[in-house]
Amino acid sequence: MTARKPKLCEGCHFEIGGSYLPKPKLNIPDCIIVYIEGDTSLYSVNSSTRDDRCLVLVQGTNCLCYHETCKQQRAIHLSSSSGRPFGCKHSEKIVRKPQEPLEKYFLSDESIRTYPADIGTQETILSLMKRLSASQAVAMKVSDKNFVVYGKASTSTPICYTHVQCNKDNYIWSSKDCKSRGGNTKQLKSKKICLHVHVLLCVLREHVKPTVDPTPTSPEEIAEPRTSSVCRQRTVHLMARCSLPYPVPKEFISKCRKIDAWSTAGIEDKSWPSSFIPSQESCELCGSQLSLPKTKPGSDGKAFLMTHQHMFLVVQVLVKLCKNPECQAMHRVWPLSD
Repeated sequence: MTARKPKLCEGCHFEIGGSYLPKPKLNIPDCIIVYIEGDTSLYSVNSSTRDDRCLVLVQGTNCLCYHETCKQQRAIHLSSSSGRPFGCKHSEKIVRKPQEPLEKYFLSDESIRTYPADIGTQETILSLMKRLSASQAVAMKVSDKNFVVYGKASTSTPICYTHVQCNKDNYIWSSKDCKSRGGNTKQLKSKKICLHVHVLLCVLREHVKPTVDPTPTSPEEIAEPRTSSVCRQRTVHLMARCSLPYPVPKEFISKCRKIDAWSTAGIEDKSWPSSFIPSQESCELCGSQLSLPKTKPGSDGKAFLMTHQHMFLVVQVLVKLCKNPECQAMHRVWPLSD
């Protein structure tokens, strides 16, 4: 037996809802090359279906996986004096064709100088940049929400690299030397930010796209504003002239009740219309001619009329646009209009 959801409710004819839209699949590579120098190479390997990742270091025939479970298994393997090289499920992914990072980020003197942090943090980041070669990235994007970031060597991160995960503006790092597992990354709370996140924020600042409109490149672009912006501004100016009285006039309520009664009785010429069209023929702002009735841009033109006796009555609402290119005000039916 299969269940089917109708588009409209059988009782009140109200729209139940749209259909399911699947979420886009995240880009989660199995294996990403962090760096290769001679017979030494470092890889970022996917370790779960939730895009958790671990680092795998390969030196000649020796393999070291930094996943917690694999480190314990490697210790047992070495203590058993086995002649075979150690391997795990993460190192097996390296045998397949590894991919290059999705993006690479490099430090510069200018990016460090303009980074909003204290002098001590800027000097620490500058010292990290001096350790790296010109072709070595300080951070790289290995999946849609994971980065590999270069930092100071420690007991838990002897290879200097660690994973930093970005999840809704919160950064989670995998290094145990960082005192906090996760924290707010606002500059006012910089004491909660570890060095890895400082480095990542420093390089990501140069790749953030501006939210303002692009600068005009010609006099025509400066003189002529965008059509949608002009239409929106003039429509707001037009609708500002309209208002609803408080309280609502009794004549208006009485007229609505009469139309309700005529609609219930089936008198078509006096019932509620199936479509509402503005009665104006010329623009109320500039006096120019209006266009033919059309649906509002971005909608299907359908609406629900709600009265005392008729709930969710589907009607069509049309609008008229001013033909003047400098106006383009949108005219629509107002509730108190005839």
